[in-house]
Amino acid sequence: MYCMKQENFRISYDGQALSNHEIDVRLLAPALLAVGNVLEHANRIINQNNAKVAVNVKGSLQTGSVNIDFAVVQGFFTQAVDFLTGKEVTAALALMAMLGFSAKDGYNSVIKFIRWARGRNIRKIETEDEKARIYVEDESIEVELQVLEMIRDYELRRSIEAMLSPLEHEGIDTFTIGTDAAIYEQIRKEEITWFKSPPPASEILDTNIYQTTLQIERIEFAESNKWRFNDGTSSFYASIADKAFLERIAQNDAGFFKGDTLRVELEEKQRLEGGDRLRSEYTILHVIEHRKGMRQISLPLIPPDDL
Repeated sequence: MYCMKQENFRISYDGQALSNHEIDVRLLAPALLAVGNVLEHANRIINQNNAKVAVNVKGSLQTGSVNIDFAVVQGFFTQAVDFLTGKEVTAALALMAMLGFSAKDGYNSVIKFIRWARGRNIRKIETEDEKARIYVEDESIEVELQVLEMIRDYELRRSIEAMLSPLEHEGIDTFTIGTDAAIYEQIRKEEITWFKSPPPASEILDTNIYQTTLQIERIEFAESNKWRFNDGTSSFYASIADKAFLERIAQNDAGFFKGDTLRVELEEKQRLEGGDRLRSEYTILHVIEHRKGMRQISLPLIPPDDL
């Protein structure tokens, strides 16, 4: 049997620019779409394909601010959910609490964590059972593992950033989540830098190690030890990790000229950055042979019978 549940909440943007209850649709429309995306990404992270959510605008207008009411409609098959244990489907109300969109007790929400972290780098994460303790400098906070998954999700964090984007405009000072009766979270203009999404971590897709011959194009005597090479089809930078080879250079035991080639053991790593950009990194693990470029004229030889 297919079941539907609905939960409601309200968001408000407030400030002098909204005193007449109006807001530029070009500011509001992307923010409203982002609110829906936040809930949809949270549901994707936690429930995957076991449940669907739809975020519908109900609409309202209150004195002194622009307020929008939302209905979060969650659909799932009743046989796929255990409301006592929550093992298979996490209900919409719990998802909202993990985000900070509900007053349900028992969660340090995503919004609470971001405000607590204040843009500082995470030093360490310890997990045990269904909890995670996150360390920033000499402080720590405990969150549900599901909340940690949301904190780490790039698309969800980008959607939260877009939801708060009206605060970047003059005269819009606060963003509030709640209902008629209560305020769950309020974010002020001066706090929005904390809610900027960190860049996504790069992901190594593939690593290959093989022997090849490279022609030297440019030599960089710097700490990075990155030289520019050409493999006959493309030009690229590669780091040199062969300490013995670098030591010979440091002791002036090796000289280089234009056109010199190296026979090397090359490591190529393919990374996915930003979620959609493929990049290759090259490292020379071992220099097998250094061959000097040809600097002599190749003269035609006359066979002995022709002399």
